[in-house]
Amino acid sequence: MILNGQIHPSNYKIFENQGTAEGANSIISPVCFGGEQNLANDIQPYLQQASDFLGNSGGTVLIPFGIYVFSGQVILGKSNITVDFSNSIIKVAEYQALDLKVLIIANNQGNLVFRNARFGLQEKFKYRIFSLSNCSDVEFRNITFENLRIPSVKLIIK
Repeated sequence: MILNGQIHPSNYKIFENQGTAEGANSIISPVCFGGEQNLANDIQPYLQQASDFLGNSGGTVLIPFGIYVFSGQVILGKSNITVDFSNSIIKVAEYQALDLKVLIIANNQGNLVFRNARFGLQEKFKYRIFSLSNCSDVEFRNITFENLRIPSVKLIIK
């Protein structure tokens, strides 16, 4: 399927298979792929599907306001992507049993925007939220971290 335009976030799953959104103004939501606004289901696979759905021109992944669980990695493989969390609370799961070190990864991409998120971290959380290597024009707007109990915080720009 090829989408030319925008799909405003709905409360219903509307896609079964992968496709592509064409045009720089494309807006897609993880909810369109089955992501739910509750603490029982992980939003990560649906966020990955939504970001993959955006065409080479990029676009916006819009997560409707809610409380979500996040317990996996999302790899942004394209430039010109905005991830708008709509002031949602993202509860980051404990990773002790998993071999994950980073939640959101991008390599050699440009024009990335992350905005309007509240990350609720576990007390012993010791991994990175973002790993953005060799990326240019990266912007963070209105991103907060709750329950942050880390001895030191580093911002590493490569």
